[in-house]
Order: sequence, then structure tokens, then C-alpha cells
Amino acid sequence: MRLSCFLAALASVCAACGSNRPPPLNDSEAGAPVFDYDASNRGDLGAPPLAPDAGGGAGASARDYEGVCTPGMTPIWHFHDFKTHTPGNAHIILTASTAPTQAALAKAPTVQLAVIKGPDIKTWAGVDVEPMLQSIGQRSLLWLRITTEMVPDTSDAGSPQMNASRQLYDCVVGQ
Repeated sequence: MRLSCFLAALASVCAACGSNRPPPLNDSEAGAPVFDYDASNRGDLGAPPLAPDAGGGAGASARDYEGVCTPGMTPIWHFHDFKTHTPGNAHIILTASTAPTQAALAKAPTVQLAVIKGPDIKTWAGVDVEPMLQSIGQRSLLWLRITTEMVPDTSDAGSPQMNASRQLYDCVVGQ
């Protein structure tokens, strides 16, 4: 009996370890992670990317996502994944806000998700959005806005680029 319980527990742990989700960048209780890409932290989710975000350079742009779920279900925003180019000391700042309507996103509280810097990220990496929302007393709502701020290199080494990004979410029974 003990052996079968042990094997069942081991199988569930192995199944969780074998998921295709990238590891979180940092503990959400520690605030927004600074993502200085380390080649040992690689993981390809295997899903097709969204079209690459437009260009690079200085400034901020926002992308809104609607959590489309069946009636009685609500979205839980999970990994915002990205592939980036950050030359020199250029970096990218990601923030998020959530609201019940797209119009309400403009006044919704915002949380910093990550600061991305360092070598190019050529395989999917990401940050789990829901724990970051919870860190400011929010929970996932129907709409999510991800704002990407491009901060250029101060020594003229070039501008950062968001080469691709995607947003993952689950639908769960309404909360």
C-alpha cells in the first residue's frame, strides 16, 4: 500500500515537472523581477507566437487582451511570454493592469511585471501575471493590458526590441 501511494505521488510530481510552462522569473512576493537572461533558464512552450510587436526604439505601447471563456467561466491571466533584443544597457519594462471592461483599463491599477535586459532572448521566457496582480490586491478580470516600455541604450548601442510576445490564460469557474 505504501509503495503504491509513493509511486502515485511520484508520478504526479513528475507530471508537474514536465509541464511546458516556463519557470517564473521571480517570486511574486519579492516585487517585479529584473530579468537578466541566463542561458540555463530556457524553455520553449512549443505554441505558435503572436505576430512580432511593431518595431523597437523608445516609448511605450500597450496591447489589450480579452479573456474569452464560456458562460460561467472567468479568465485567470498566466504567463506573458516574450522574445527580446536588448543591446548594451537598453531594457524593456513590462507592466500590467486588469479590468472588467476594455474602457476601464485606462483607470485600473498597474503592476510592474518585469524589467528585461541582457543578451537576446531567443526562446520563450515569461512572467506569471496572476501572482503579480495579487501582489497589488487585484485578481484577473475579463480584460488585461500589457504595456511595454522600451528604454534605449544610453551609449548608442541600439534600441530594444520586443521580437514576439504572447499572453496565456486559463478559464476557470467564475469567482
